Amino acid sequence: MVKLTICLKRKQGMSHEDFARHWRNVHGPLVLGVADFMRHVRKYVQSDILNDSIPQMPASGFDGVVELWFDTPEAMGAALQEPSYHQLIRPDEEKFIDHSGVVLFVLREVAIHG
Repeated sequence: MVKLTICLKRKQGMSHEDFARHWRNVHGPLVLGVADFMRHVRKYVQSDILNDSIPQMPASGFDGVVELWFDTPEAMGAALQEPSYHQLIRPDEEKFIDHSGVVLFVLREVAIHG
C-alpha cells in the first residue's frame, strides 16, 4: 500500500472553523461521490489538527492532514490523472485550500508495533 499524506492550510481570510466545515461537509462527500477517482482509493481519512489548541504543543501552522491510500504508486497516479479529479475535486480544493502552503508526502508504511 502507498499513502499520499498532505498537510493542508486554509485559504487566507478563511477561519479554521469554515475550513473544517467545508472540508468535512462539502469536500469529503464530493470526493466520495466521484466514482472514477474513488475506484483507485482504498482509504480516505481527514484528520483535524489539534496541537494548536494544546498549550504544551507547538503550533503546526496547518489546519488538517488528509490521507489517501492506494494499492500502488501507479494507482495513485491514475487517480490524480482522472478527468473527474480535475473537473470536480480540484476546483473545490481551490475554494478552501491554500495550495502554496501544503506539504505532501508519498509514503509506504512499515508497521513496527500494532
